Amino acid sequence: AMDDRYNFAFASDEGRVYRVYTLSVREKTLNDVEIEERGGPRRPGLLISAKRGHWTAQRGWTLQSGVLHVIPNETADLAFSFDSLVDRRLKETPQELRATERDPAEMRFAELTRFIKALERSGADVNTLKVERMLKIAIPVTCLIIALFGAPLATSSQRGGAAYGIAVSLATTVFFLVLIQLTKAIGGKGLISPDMAAWIPNLLVGSFAIILLARVRT
Repeated sequence: AMDDRYNFAFASDEGRVYRVYTLSVREKTLNDVEIEERGGPRRPGLLISAKRGHWTAQRGWTLQSGVLHVIPNETADLAFSFDSLVDRRLKETPQELRATERDPAEMRFAELTRFIKALERSGADVNTLKVERMLKIAIPVTCLIIALFGAPLATSSQRGGAAYGIAVSLATTVFFLVLIQLTKAIGGKGLISPDMAAWIPNLLVGSFAIILLARVRT
């Protein structure tokens, strides 16, 4: 059905990760759901698994037939079985869960890392997400590279001066954007390491910058 969603992971705004086998928006139900919440210095981690869940406007989600794991540290795991559990922090409505989860571009590095680890545990292919994560570091570096070699070109009296420098910087930026798409395809298919794939645009743009700068100075 159009309003159903199957076998997906969802990252909440609060950093929780939900893994859901079946969601029905019309019936307002979940089947086979896991909720993972990382602990902090003063808060234990939680893992909730339930066979079913049902949503009402008054109570939100009620989970049924499951186990609540409280994980105070890396070596302890306290498990409690439950027939029914109301999870106040599971705030998303069925319609919100039906919507595509937040774009990786909207997540911070640490959030995306948590999301990737949860997906890995559920057996999903996360190579493309790993490329996206490393690009969060690689792209600012590239912007710096383009700015650094664009400035000497812009002040150069050779080949049209500033206009030439701006044109080269723009062309390099477009070239870089195309490279990113190729990088996601190569890293996503696992042909090379996702982290290494994310740095390919920088290596190529950086090499191009060094060659251009050398030519300007000679």
